[in-house]
Amino acid sequence: MGYWNFEGIAPSLLAATAHNAGVDAVSRGIMQQSLFGMSAQNQRRYLDEQSKRYMLVLNSHFADYRARYKRGGDFRVFSDLLREPLPPGTPVITLPKR
Repeated sequence: MGYWNFEGIAPSLLAATAHNAGVDAVSRGIMQQSLFGMSAQNQRRYLDEQSKRYMLVLNSHFADYRARYKRGGDFRVFSDLLREPLPPGTPVITLPKR
């Protein structure tokens, strides 16, 4: 299903990896400032930063979630319908009516 965080899906694995490297850098900085104990403000900053991390979500994760919480459904994609003419000489395919 892709790499997701609370803001949505990553456009690619490379983008998710680069983003997570930035999250790690900021998180390390917060931890270094908190070497002798983390203040409440730094705890909030750290948790906020970690919530931005992209995580791999597989179809099995989604199926487990649906089974456990009895929520969630299939994704629906809404898109524009575009028609493109076929080149002359394209064979016609006829499907039987039901």
